[in-house]
Formats: sequence, C-alpha cells, structure tokens
Amino acid sequence: MQKNWLVATLDLLNQAAPVSSTLLGTPVTTGMYLVSAYLLITQPSNSNSTLGPVTLTYTEVETNLVKTLTLGFNDGTGAVVTTNTSNTLGALLTGTLVISAVAGTPVNVTAGYTSKGSTAMRYLVRFRSVLVTGLEVI
Repeated sequence: MQKNWLVATLDLLNQAAPVSSTLLGTPVTTGMYLVSAYLLITQPSNSNSTLGPVTLTYTEVETNLVKTLTLGFNDGTGAVVTTNTSNTLGALLTGTLVISAVAGTPVNVTAGYTSKGSTAMRYLVRFRSVLVTGLEVI
C-alpha cells in the first residue's frame, strides 16, 4: 500500500513584503511530490494590492534541469488565477503542483506582493510538501 508522507512545511505569517526565494526543503528521496500553497489576506491595504504569483523552483528528475513553475490557484470562486487583486480581508489563493524532484537538490518558493497606500496589505502563506512515491521522510 502506497502512503503519503508530509516532508516539508513552511509557514510565513504577518507578511507585508514579497517572499524572495526561500528554501521549502531538500528531498532525500528522488520522486514525485505534491506541493501546496495557501495564501490569505489578513489585512487589506487602503488602496490597491496584489497577492501572488507564487513560484516553485526544483530540479526535475528526467532531464536534471532546474525548472521554475508558477502555481495556478483556485481563488475561492472556482476560477484558476495566478494572483489575487481583490484587496479584501479573507481573500485567498489555494493551489497544488505535482513535481518530480531530484534527491539532494533544493526546492525553493517565492510569493509575489504589491501594496499601495498608507496601510500595507498583510498576508500569510503556508506551504506543504507531500512525498507520493518512495518510503523515506525528510
């Protein structure tokens, strides 16, 4: 029976700036992973703001090339988007990517952000990575 294994978590709370390239984890097992992101506006700005896009950078198994992917998100209405410009308390982006990553190579994430006005938008972002092949947990 195949099992899913949580292998990495990253919680960034009370953010008021973009998240530059940040290590999510370094796989110890070459294999397929589900990487999920959950972004939530916790304080809207008093003007325009944009949350996203989110990127994921990893080394792909078959080609051994570094790939950077942009997550497609469900915006809460069923639409697939890469950003949220609603500037509304509780507005969210949720999404998952499947990657095939090489062991020993970093998996990095970024989160885009722009906010205008005297009150900056604040948000949280939570990342989770689950191994869906193999048996080892990092």
